[in-house]
Amino acid sequence: MNVRHDPDAQAQFRVAHRVEPRTTVVSKAVVPAVRQSSAPYHVAQNWTYDNRTWRGTYRAGHFQCPGEIWRTYGKFCARIFNVPPAVLHGAHSACFAPDPEKNGWYRIHFGTMPHNVDAAILAVEQRLQEARW
Repeated sequence: MNVRHDPDAQAQFRVAHRVEPRTTVVSKAVVPAVRQSSAPYHVAQNWTYDNRTWRGTYRAGHFQCPGEIWRTYGKFCARIFNVPPAVLHGAHSACFAPDPEKNGWYRIHFGTMPHNVDAAILAVEQRLQEARW
């Protein structure tokens, strides 16, 4: 990536906007456009939909856990299998509860209800990432 700098831009910006001297200003930078993928996240991550349930793998760092997501009364529900111990004993341990319907699985509580399946998957992956096992 090539970035071109305007040598006078930093001084002009400070005077016009009263910015502290330690602030770095890059003016008129040429940044290449990055095209967003047209595929939804759950499709790109190979989640499948069958019998009103999405099934796939939550990914965080080098770790992967099987998971399921479904909707009940307009709300998303999620569960995960093979949860790392660091997640169950970490800052978000209250978000994970043993699933009474499936042995070895954990239900996941969402603090903020996701609006779609992609947001649900990403919310779970974020909690896994924050555990830093």
